[in-house]
Amino acid sequence: MDWLNRMVRAAKLDASFFKQVGQDPSKDGEALVVVAIASVLGGVVNGILITSSRLGWQLNLSIASMAPEFIIGILSCYAVAYLVFRIGTELFGARTRFDAVRRSLAYANAPGLLGVIPCLGVIGVPWSAVAYFVADHEILGLSNDRTALTLGLSWVVWFAFLSSVALLGLATARIVAGGN
Repeated sequence: MDWLNRMVRAAKLDASFFKQVGQDPSKDGEALVVVAIASVLGGVVNGILITSSRLGWQLNLSIASMAPEFIIGILSCYAVAYLVFRIGTELFGARTRFDAVRRSLAYANAPGLLGVIPCLGVIGVPWSAVAYFVADHEILGLSNDRTALTLGLSWVVWFAFLSSVALLGLATARIVAGGN
């Protein structure tokens, strides 16, 4: 149950934990599992929320939503980690390795597991955002301002990319469907 204790330390925003896990390559697989669990649970919770508003075929949609949530969750975590690494090292001169950033940010998803607990799920996303900040601050060794800028720029770039892909998908679907 050591992995569960590590997730609790991440959720407690234990700064020394993020530095420790960032420096431990043996935690790669475990870090991926944290992201996977948080992503799948996000899909389940989204599906339950959809289903609770209307019963019927949405239940099948909720189960089908787990695979995209899983893929997008892992892709998002690692893409943001790459952006944090590049922006932090190239723009602000941080000295770290990509794998350290990736592991620490993967564990920063641990507070997102609160999404399955009624009433606490609402705070899971902002809590994870704070965990991302604490993890970045420890791994990059930057000031608070530079850490916030690194994380903010990374999120903006990633969300712009996702928005572009979504718009391209919608435009393609419209063209294929024969719309104008």
